[in-house]
Amino acid sequence: MFSGCLSGGALFTYISGSAAVLMDTYGLNQQHFAYVFGGNALGIMLFSSLNKRFAERYGILQRLKLGGFIQALGASVLLLSGLVEAPLALVLLGLFLTVAGIGFTGPNAMALAMSEQGHRAGTASALMGSMQFGAGLLGGVLLNFFIWSALMNMAIMMLLFIAAANWSMRHIQLAKID
Repeated sequence: MFSGCLSGGALFTYISGSAAVLMDTYGLNQQHFAYVFGGNALGIMLFSSLNKRFAERYGILQRLKLGGFIQALGASVLLLSGLVEAPLALVLLGLFLTVAGIGFTGPNAMALAMSEQGHRAGTASALMGSMQFGAGLLGGVLLNFFIWSALMNMAIMMLLFIAAANWSMRHIQLAKID
């Protein structure tokens, strides 16, 4: 549950901070911003479709970790982009990977969290959804207190969420082995 909520927090951080990064810092107009936002949403659908195709060959935890890796790679690209004032194309790549990785982390984290809930499934689902929005609220608020550029603030917050999510995924593996 935590890995899904924390990786979802990275998505909400993107929603909160992307306009400042893309429109204010890189000068995209509203129409181009909408194209980027839609392209990242398309990435979620694409990776969700890949997740379904990978289900026959890879276990749920492997696919969850793949999503965590993709998101970590994307957030790292964003952090690097902020450090070196990279061109827009590199920022867009980092955003795409970070956001589209939800197509793997979201469904697999939810499936793992719900797998043993039985008659509590409705309550568990509501709790997980609330935690995702809570993480998103936390990310959006913290973006305003960081002192760096909009890109650096967003990248750091996303990386923190994804690192915590990946730590949680590692913890799931240990629990399954015991």
